[in-house]
Amino acid sequence: MLDTKSSWHQACSDLLVTYPGQLVVPQLALAEVTYLLQRLDADYEIPLLHTIAIGDLIAAPVDPSDWMRIAQLVDEYHDLPLGSADASLVALAERLNVRQVASIDNDFRVVRPLHVEHFEVLPAA
Repeated sequence: MLDTKSSWHQACSDLLVTYPGQLVVPQLALAEVTYLLQRLDADYEIPLLHTIAIGDLIAAPVDPSDWMRIAQLVDEYHDLPLGSADASLVALAERLNVRQVASIDNDFRVVRPLHVEHFEVLPAA
């Protein structure tokens, strides 16, 4: 969303502005995102932090009960590879009973969550 040169920029920006529900992101994923943003352009991190500060994006801590599921997912999908940040999103979605996930990562089209047959990945490819 923050990289205006990305082919995903407009779709991700539109999703943030028009999504009717609350957007929640695991703190593990935020750590990964902020690291990548620093490598891309340090100025991109500030709008993300403002988005969290004003409540347009909720930073969700990993629940202690999520860690075993995260480990299971990383082991099961190590060939993707699915890391702990992505697995934490799956665990959070399962815990909150959420079917929709926002990601440009195709891994979420492969991962099979426990609570639904598959995720609806936004924005649409």
